[in-house]
Amino acid sequence: MGKKVTMEQIAAAANVSKGLVSRALADHYGVSEEKRSFIKMKATELGYDFGRIKTRAKKRRRCSLLISSRVLTRESYWQPIIRRLEDELSFAGIETNYFVYDENNFGEGDVQRLHGDGADAYVVMHKNFPFLMEELEKKKKPTVVIDPRFHMSSKFLQLKASNYDSSYEAAKYLIRNGLLRLLYFGSTSFSESYSERYQGAKACVDDMKSCGAMLSSLDIDNSDYAFAAPEKLKAILSAGNTDAILCCNDLFAVSALKTVKEMGLRVPEDISIVGFDNTVESSIVSPELTTVDIPREQMGAEAANYLIRTLESGKAQFTSLVLNCVLVKRRSVKEKVREDENR
Repeated sequence: MGKKVTMEQIAAAANVSKGLVSRALADHYGVSEEKRSFIKMKATELGYDFGRIKTRAKKRRRCSLLISSRVLTRESYWQPIIRRLEDELSFAGIETNYFVYDENNFGEGDVQRLHGDGADAYVVMHKNFPFLMEELEKKKKPTVVIDPRFHMSSKFLQLKASNYDSSYEAAKYLIRNGLLRLLYFGSTSFSESYSERYQGAKACVDDMKSCGAMLSSLDIDNSDYAFAAPEKLKAILSAGNTDAILCCNDLFAVSALKTVKEMGLRVPEDISIVGFDNTVESSIVSPELTTVDIPREQMGAEAANYLIRTLESGKAQFTSLVLNCVLVKRRSVKEKVREDENR
């Protein structure tokens, strides 16, 4: 009888780690089908005895996604996050369940449903209401809150975008293009992210006052998910004291674009507009909107990776993760002509 082929030998032949060989041969999760097939082919070539593999039923873990029915109305924003989250969790052998609830009518039945869901981990989409977080704290399971609406304790991982810094950079971009009289349009306090965006723009204008920069605001109560205030916006723009509108999200930016056009003004020649989020709405209007891109797929991946690591290690790392955003420059901002282009 020939010498037994070891996993170390297979790993060397396939140029992968021994751990990856072990998972591939045992048909565990976390190995692509292409890589699994390649490793098994190498094992066969070396004469590996597949009968030596001990298989056992493995309990499939589950993750619950807690989503308010109102959050679901913004599907275009959340879909990339949820899709990537589900893909990453599925690859690791973790099932995803939806826990949809009415934020205005969260009763005892919902509490009991949450208590008995048997999930191993949780992801909260935006609406981290205190009553909800109190129930999750009792469960002592790995939990991620994506784009928290309210300030929260460090007992859960909060995953956020660089709202403050990105809004600061967007305001600076406008000011450096000679657009000094800025109007911040949208909610300044409905959620923590909106508050950070407003504060970022305000800080930039304060830092650049020597250039003549000024900031006013049209604060809209966004609690009923209203993303427009045409009459109020028209009244402000009619005074002729606005060069650019910096919006708290793309939906406000789209409504601002519509209002400006209704007034017979041109974008960007008369008024420049900047949005935030880089949702599909920003690219289907004319002109396409300059906006801040939130890496939403990366958000989903980071949330999943944190949960996978925590479930595998048994140790929850309570922390905060802020993902960097990028300003996407399109046609809705009037840019200065560079001096070297005029020479």
